Amino acid sequence: MISLSRSAFKSVIFPNLKEAGTLYMDANDNLENVRCGVLRHLSSLLFMNNRKMFCDKVEIPNLDHPKGVYCNDTYKLVSLND
Repeated sequence: MISLSRSAFKSVIFPNLKEAGTLYMDANDNLENVRCGVLRHLSSLLFMNNRKMFCDKVEIPNLDHPKGVYCNDTYKLVSLND
């Protein structure tokens, strides 16, 4: 599972999304300048509270079989892979 917290986005861009788990986004606070890259093994995107059209600019770095990803208070992308 990939999880981004502190969201309230305006637009979201995920290039090259392929066969993966689920992407969850909270609707709390604001998220800015979050940049990511290519997600692999991604099959679906889930935006909590229908915030799909309210994201700034979200990208996620190259992740293979990610177990968890979230943005902390400093909006830094953190990987929780085993």
